[in-house]
Amino acid sequence: MAVTRLDDDAIWLFRELETIESKVFEKKYPDIIYPRLLPVDFTTVHPAVDRYTYRMNDKVGRFKAIQDRAKDLPRVDVFRKEESVKAFSNGASYGYTHQEVIAARYQGMPLQEQKISAVRRAYEEDVNNVALFGNSSLGVEGFFNNSNVDKLNITQTWISTTATPDEMLKILNTATSYSVKNSKMIERPNTIALAFEDYDILATTPRTSTDSVSVLEYYLKTHDYITEIIPVNELDDYAGANRNRMIVYNRDPEKLKLMISQPLEFFPPQREQMEYNVAAHYRIVGTVTFYPKSITYIDQTP
Repeated sequence: MAVTRLDDDAIWLFRELETIESKVFEKKYPDIIYPRLLPVDFTTVHPAVDRYTYRMNDKVGRFKAIQDRAKDLPRVDVFRKEESVKAFSNGASYGYTHQEVIAARYQGMPLQEQKISAVRRAYEEDVNNVALFGNSSLGVEGFFNNSNVDKLNITQTWISTTATPDEMLKILNTATSYSVKNSKMIERPNTIALAFEDYDILATTPRTSTDSVSVLEYYLKTHDYITEIIPVNELDDYAGANRNRMIVYNRDPEKLKLMISQPLEFFPPQREQMEYNVAAHYRIVGTVTFYPKSITYIDQTP
């Protein structure tokens, strides 16, 4: 015979004294940075093509001293070379069952919109990853790891809470001066991308003990051609061993751009038994660097 303990009984049932928030909160994600870092081109490459090829003209030859009747004049000429980059597709899908549709309708939940939003977020994250890091399995390089870009290792004090404002300014000036000098003054960088923790120090450190202007404000106000410094989470510890990377470059579509031949596209739902599946894909070339000398990687020496 079952024994009932009266001291275990209560008038309130489980969850009757619980308040459920009516608002459904959305999880927050890091900002998608590629549209701010890179010019984006959706029109040049047709979705049908497999490769994007661009041509570069170069001029060679020079004058030299000659005799009056010389017949061996030096030649000046023009030659052209081609660079080719692979275009590729990435895909994903989402699904829902008949019962899920009924349940969502009953609860007033926008099921389709939620799932489409999730796919769009995944698309932006994937484009961001290809733009910055490429696709190693396909031999595609990104903005952060282009093998043709020059790299400078800084041996002096890096941007830190122990660095003086003058030391921080020296790093920034060394980075931009190297980019100009290394290209024989052909290139003029206008943008610096750097780790958020370094950006934060520049933005919060006063230029002098009696000045409310930060090192960041002072540098942008006094520099001839750098117009923006962009904080990028992905550059924190990018060089490894707790070393951050700085990128100095000319953010100009004539120098580099991210090429997307087919933005995110959804296909009609496909029904299989009681479930519907919706496929999605996009097609991308990646970050194309026409002039690698317009970019310099600045790494902290350990």
